[in-house]
Amino acid sequence: MASRRKYDKERYATDPIFREQIKACGRRWRAANRSEINALAREQWHAKYRESARIRRYGLSDKGYNAILADQHGRCPICTGKFDSLCIDHCHLTGKVRGLLCTKCNLGLGYFNDDPNCLRAAAAYLEKARGIRVPVFFTILRCRVGRLTIGLGEARLGLRRAETATME
Repeated sequence: MASRRKYDKERYATDPIFREQIKACGRRWRAANRSEINALAREQWHAKYRESARIRRYGLSDKGYNAILADQHGRCPICTGKFDSLCIDHCHLTGKVRGLLCTKCNLGLGYFNDDPNCLRAAAAYLEKARGIRVPVFFTILRCRVGRLTIGLGEARLGLRRAETATME
């Protein structure tokens, strides 16, 4: 078999007709299998890029990502939904990875600027709209994003001040 390969290699180098036949055969095969070739190339490129980008941005290899995913049993810790892949949640101040979240929960935290006070104010707003009495511990909140401020008296009185607050 090795001698056949050597013979074909020499013939390819010296015989222009044979070389054109081989090239034409390769072009026909690539044209017939273009979608499979492109899909495989995309998959390989994305897998390689995904890990290198993850290491560069978060210092987290595929092994580390899979370990966190296994610890969380493939579930988002906020909404408890089960997903095949989750987004990496990290602190924007320290760069430390906090865990893995689904896309919606990760974006939600980002829209609230990772501010627990804004999240509590949003929860109080939603509970008030549903007619749920808001506990007193939600009373010292200030939300930068939506201009919603809830004071101690407002929580006891049913968030009257929040009713007049403007939400952007």
